Amino acid sequence: MHDKFAVIDDAIVFTGSWDLSDSGVWRNNNNLVIIYSVRMAENFGVELEEMFGPWRFGSGSPVTTPHVVLALENVRVGTYSAPEDGVAPRVLCILSGGEESMHFMAFCFTRDDFGRAREGKVPAGITVAGVAEEGMLFGKGRELFEWLQSRGVAVLADGNRYTMHHKVVTVAGETVVTGSYNFSAAAEEKNDENVLFMHSRAVAGRHMDEFMRIWRQAG
Repeated sequence: MHDKFAVIDDAIVFTGSWDLSDSGVWRNNNNLVIIYSVRMAENFGVELEEMFGPWRFGSGSPVTTPHVVLALENVRVGTYSAPEDGVAPRVLCILSGGEESMHFMAFCFTRDDFGRAREGKVPAGITVAGVAEEGMLFGKGRELFEWLQSRGVAVLADGNRYTMHHKVVTVAGETVVTGSYNFSAAAEEKNDENVLFMHSRAVAGRHMDEFMRIWRQAG
């Protein structure tokens, strides 16, 4: 159970990469999204009830999100859970569609198909850059990291001596994918995960500010 969210008063949702721990607050790089919406709270409340009631997690969790796509003021937000909602194809669609830029901050990055989607953008002159958690750069993570570097993708190991725990992709300065979902096979096939797809230049700008801070720290 790898979800990171809280529902407050059936009206407020906290979610993102942030673990509710001392390290999550004071040491690790994380993001937290706070959404004030009764319908968004219902989305996460339904997911929570699956865990508390019939103990349905991971691949045993049904497709039950009542409001998959919501328009919240000037932000369009898609709410998805893994593995039941098939998050990986949705991420690939976002990655394949970015025609301006693509930036990512990844605690765990081991999916070849995500890597190929990013690598394919470089010859087209699209800016592609990312920061990966150094402690996860072994085995498959190291192979994919070095493969991307060899194909001209600007990727750096993070500079945080603790943990760079983000799971964020920002595409074309207007779409943000974030949540508990690592870019790994386990996140898609085994773990219970939650993900938001947010379409907003303002929201993307906030995440790009964080990306640039992490990038400078890594460099």
